[in-house]
Amino acid sequence: MALLGRHFTKEEHAAGWPETLKPERIAVLQRPYTLGDISGKRLTQAFLQGLNAALASGELPSTIVTAQVVTHHQKVFKGYASRPMWGGDVTEPVYGAAPVYGDKDFHCIAAPAFAAWLAAQGETPSPHVQAWFDAVGVAGAAVPDAPVAGMPAQKHRDRKPSWSTVAMPYMKSLYKAGKYKSAKVFYNALLNRAGVEGSPFSKVKNGLYCDEAGTQVAEGSVGTKWREIRSN
Repeated sequence: MALLGRHFTKEEHAAGWPETLKPERIAVLQRPYTLGDISGKRLTQAFLQGLNAALASGELPSTIVTAQVVTHHQKVFKGYASRPMWGGDVTEPVYGAAPVYGDKDFHCIAAPAFAAWLAAQGETPSPHVQAWFDAVGVAGAAVPDAPVAGMPAQKHRDRKPSWSTVAMPYMKSLYKAGKYKSAKVFYNALLNRAGVEGSPFSKVKNGLYCDEAGTQVAEGSVGTKWREIRSN
């Protein structure tokens, strides 16, 4: 946790790794960036968008925690004060701003749920995420394409590849042709081309389905691969 000092409060550092984290925290752990690294920050934001999309679709399980937060500030009368002016002091009302609190729901993601979801994306945990997993006693789920120790060779060969392994060459090619500005725009482009010759995707329930991998692909899943898609 010390490695991500500026992203966590002193209280959070003192408490150590929790069982659950908010998506904003997880995004920073999986896609860390340094001060001034604008490109790195954008990648973190893209990963966060992917997490939020997966949470909204139910692809990534979470618990909802309700907390009191400041929703806005309201003007309040604080009394009167005098100030000098030509000809004598003038008494004027003094106003200030008082916080108004309200309930807000937050997603909290447990380490086992994130480990399984991350592996389903064909991605390994960053050193920071692995430190979280180790601290709470969660073994990172095996990435679908990685060999599994002790598994008979035939079973391993019969297992389907991850959707990202199947689709990555196609997605890279499509991105280079269009230079899409965001993962959301790119996902819509994939949807529009689903079922077209050369595309590894078909369209189901207004979403993508990778036939060879045998899995549905949500917008959030594509968001987690945005950095890899854009790389050379």
